[in-house]
Amino acid sequence: RRLAEQGARVDLLIFYRTPQDGSILGALDPRVTLLHLMPVRLGADHEHSLQKGLALLLFPLFALWWAVTRRLGKYDIVHANLILASVFVWVCSLFWLWRSASRPRWVETFHADLPTLRGWENALFHFLWKRRDRLIVELRKRDFVLLQRSLGAGRVVYIPFGIHLLEPPAPEAMEAVRRETGGLPVILSVTRLNQREKK
Repeated sequence: RRLAEQGARVDLLIFYRTPQDGSILGALDPRVTLLHLMPVRLGADHEHSLQKGLALLLFPLFALWWAVTRRLGKYDIVHANLILASVFVWVCSLFWLWRSASRPRWVETFHADLPTLRGWENALFHFLWKRRDRLIVELRKRDFVLLQRSLGAGRVVYIPFGIHLLEPPAPEAMEAVRRETGGLPVILSVTRLNQREKK
């Protein structure tokens, strides 16, 4: 949003539509252009249907078409997040020489812990990340160090867990909370629970 407000051209490529998209897309800056990879509309984000299976089977062909036609060549930066986007960007990146000055810069954001990945997911992500100019991670410090060793320290960037408050609470409000808790810190963790992570 901030880049669009500053006048940068920002396009958002989505693979397929779901009803859950509405709240996110409605909050986008009107200057952001919405692009669709596949003309598919699913009933839910995590549905298991024949239509989604067909879309995933056709996905490599769409990615290959975008790669061969070099549709990403008009962008300075191409950002990926999550596994489908990571595979898509990897396929497209194969059609540019790594040292080419005209190619986009490939950037990926990864917001998970490496230990929560299955073995094949970990291997796949490491393979895909080798073709990234920057990998922005929100990891435990030891996982960050491991990635720096395997991909190169200059290519992996760390962002800390947590949120930045837009407006700090008033001192009176903080004092009231401290009195309630006996001076103990008040912590809010915003997360989702993954079945694999419930131990």
